Amino acid sequence: MADESKWWNASNCAIPLDTLQPVATPDCILKCQEAVRRVNVPSEVCDYILKIVRATREHPALLLGSSPRGSLGLFRRAGDAAISGEIPYPPRK
Repeated sequence: MADESKWWNASNCAIPLDTLQPVATPDCILKCQEAVRRVNVPSEVCDYILKIVRATREHPALLLGSSPRGSLGLFRRAGDAAISGEIPYPPRK
């Protein structure tokens, strides 16, 4: 308990957020987001994303499946993967 008390006191004196430094400019982030939006995601990948989303919505063990925002997140992740050289499709067997 004494160690925990010391930790509380130390964290009251130093705020880690005050020492963070940016690693990218807002303009750089906006350019990256725009680049992802311009990627042409093949229809096979879109179909695969929809298959995954549908499976989360229909699976009996899940109370809630993926939302439309979740499917959009997967779609944008596919674009990001294409830019970074990752291969999101075909799925692993």
